[in-house]
Amino acid sequence: MKWLLLYAFIIPRLSYGLDPFACKDPNSHSAIHKILHSLNSNNFLAHRKFKCIEDVMPSKTSVNYASDLEVVRSMKDRDKESYEYPWLNVQATENSEEKIKKVYDVSKKYNIPPAILYGAIAQESSWMEMGLADDFGNWACGLAQLNVNDWCNWSENADALTKAKIKWPVKEIQAYRSQHPGANICDTSFITPSYAGPFYEVALKRLRSEDPDAPPYMLRSRHASEPRLPNYLEIMAGYRFVAKYSIDDRISKNDPHAQGLRYLITSSFAANCSDYHNGIDAAAFTFAEIFKQLPQELQQAQKYKKGLENPNNCAQNTSNYYPLHVGWLLANAVYNAGPEILPGVFKYQQNSRISWENFTPEDLVKAIHFAVIQKNSGISSTGAQEAMGHVPGVLNSTSFENKEDADE
Repeated sequence: MKWLLLYAFIIPRLSYGLDPFACKDPNSHSAIHKILHSLNSNNFLAHRKFKCIEDVMPSKTSVNYASDLEVVRSMKDRDKESYEYPWLNVQATENSEEKIKKVYDVSKKYNIPPAILYGAIAQESSWMEMGLADDFGNWACGLAQLNVNDWCNWSENADALTKAKIKWPVKEIQAYRSQHPGANICDTSFITPSYAGPFYEVALKRLRSEDPDAPPYMLRSRHASEPRLPNYLEIMAGYRFVAKYSIDDRISKNDPHAQGLRYLITSSFAANCSDYHNGIDAAAFTFAEIFKQLPQELQQAQKYKKGLENPNNCAQNTSNYYPLHVGWLLANAVYNAGPEILPGVFKYQQNSRISWENFTPEDLVKAIHFAVIQKNSGISSTGAQEAMGHVPGVLNSTSFENKEDADE
């Protein structure tokens, strides 16, 4: 699985040299510090009432919506950040009610705490249904900023109706596997994120045919699918370039049937990846697959047991895990930073002699900091930044205030 390297929409990055809570922005530092140090008791975590998804999802009633909309209407220079982010924020308010319902439905399906699912996606895209983007070579797309490998893993495990909707090449995959038993079509040894690059180029040309000055962040899935999919031969030219410069020589030596299958897989991805229905489900699936690989003791910890009910008076209470379950938070950190952080996190937990049941989000941030500063950890500098930024960011994104305090 390819681990995403996201920078956009992340809270100011945390320093991983000395203080795991250090931050360049003193206001963000104060907010995160306050949140983390208030979450130092799992008894508190089990009983506290948090804001609900319906309270924090971007919508046309959000505080900044009117001002962002005014900027979008009045500004003409769309290449400036002062236009881009208000425009993205306005777009993020689309389908807010449907997104809320989807979060709760998917939370129940995968038993992931809805607050963590919401916060994780907020960190990736601020709930904007983004089209394809280079993303530092990761070629990510949609709410969860998935790449083609993430999409492939989710699609292969989707139900028949979903596969039909996203035009997943079921028959072609079966035919290919009959000739190549055991082939893992979702692995980077078969298809890499860069295979979405040619689709991006075609989509950008279509966007510019509508509006010559449109910046790339205005791309939508329809630009990669309507009125037709990008031409096979057109994409093949791009594929030959990808194969020529591929790190994995096995890709360039594959037969035309393999290239045709890559075209169909990436077509499904490019044409459907920004749809919020797919993005929310695919994000939860991806987190759940990581969560399943964590220690059983951690998976079984921090659950609401009989006689102890989830106190949140939200539209739905869809998970029996604590709202800020450290295992699900860790799964999100791994998704962004890579599995290299796990040995250090596990070592910290063992050395601290704190059980997973009593391990708090503050403990997790300290454990990730410990993992990052270990010698020969194999964690890249970008991975370290991702690791240190995402867990506090997820907490901060969801405005974890006491509902009673917020109502006063």
